Amino acid sequence: MAAILWAGPGAVAAGRTAGALHGLLHGTTDIIEIAVPRKINSRHGIKVRHDGSLAHEPKVFVHNIPVTRVSRTILDLCGCLSFAAAKEVVVDAVRRRKSTVLDLSRILDGVGGKGKGGTRNLRRILTELFAFGITDSEAEDLFMALAKRRGFSFTHHHVVSDPPFTAELDFADLPTRSDVEVDGGRYHNDPVAVQRDKARDNELIDRGWAVLRFTYWDLIQRPDWVFEKIESVLTRRAGMQLFHR
Repeated sequence: MAAILWAGPGAVAAGRTAGALHGLLHGTTDIIEIAVPRKINSRHGIKVRHDGSLAHEPKVFVHNIPVTRVSRTILDLCGCLSFAAAKEVVVDAVRRRKSTVLDLSRILDGVGGKGKGGTRNLRRILTELFAFGITDSEAEDLFMALAKRRGFSFTHHHVVSDPPFTAELDFADLPTRSDVEVDGGRYHNDPVAVQRDKARDNELIDRGWAVLRFTYWDLIQRPDWVFEKIESVLTRRAGMQLFHR
């Protein structure tokens, strides 16, 4: 608390200190780690990290001490711990419901990226440990969160009925007749489901729909690429419709 008061408005406990306060790490450290939205120098016993994004990010309080959120703390820990130690933190946090795969994926999309410590390790951990246990519904929740952040709006679970063919679409853009399908990790382990979905996609394409299919891995590893492809298809099909009018 003394370090936070010394650093001034906007300062929060971060890194290993936040990890200890949230119960993600055990034991103590000789260095207190804090993060601030402006540049100030570290002092003896206090490690200060400047992070401008903190000014726009919600914080939580533990024992009345402002601390980075659990998901943000885990991302930071993935940048300062060994890969093995970081993996233990992530698995334990999800198992004890201190965080979720969706929360961790959101923080990756929000503040992760090139140059941000922990991004590479957390992406690898999420993919290796959870990809094949993620259900379609969990993957869809993640897609909705990422789409909303980027300003996309889709009709969820739209039904196409053209007897005898019927299909429920994950995410439909009705004006352009475009369908975005999101597959959970378990999809890869079911060859029957893969074959069924290929046949379904062909039926939709035959009826004038564009079908884009992405996996949980795509959403974690390359979310920007996913939405670049979606925007490209929606823009092209909207232009085609105007031309035909």
